[in-house]
Amino acid sequence: MLKPILAALLALFFSGCLSRELPLIHHYELFVKDSSNACESYRNYQWLGIEVANKINSKNIAYKESPNKIEYFSKNQWITNLSDMLDTLIPKIAKNHCIALLQTPNIPQSLKISIFDLHFEDSQIFFNAQGETLKNNIPYVLPIRATIAVENGGFETIIEAMNKAIIVAFNEFFKAL
Repeated sequence: MLKPILAALLALFFSGCLSRELPLIHHYELFVKDSSNACESYRNYQWLGIEVANKINSKNIAYKESPNKIEYFSKNQWITNLSDMLDTLIPKIAKNHCIALLQTPNIPQSLKISIFDLHFEDSQIFFNAQGETLKNNIPYVLPIRATIAVENGGFETIIEAMNKAIIVAFNEFFKAL
């Protein structure tokens, strides 16, 4: 007698869960176009990779509504975590500046990137990072920053502005390198 009642209650309980629609999550990725520059030669750097702050190193896309409080968009995510996307994107941007980032040891020049922040706030994108390089056994630390206004439009304009902020910042960085 108890089994049929328990089975009916479980069926009733789970039927409510199964009929709910899950929210649709949109996925985005960062990209850069290959340059049409033909490089006569490349400056080689030992690529030591990137470190991304924990607060943004995930699939979650960050924004700020109030100072000192990072929040994340609920229906929009990166296709993979931010460090994986940037680890692919940064060498492509470097290549557009005739710089080869190689994972070969014993190259006299090295490069490591630290990403501190990438978020949307007050209709702007804020990107903050730094590059640590070693040239002729002398360490250098260079800022990598950009602030880009977000045009009116859908969520895609936020992603386009994030992509632009990263590319603008790294283009300036690789020109200065």
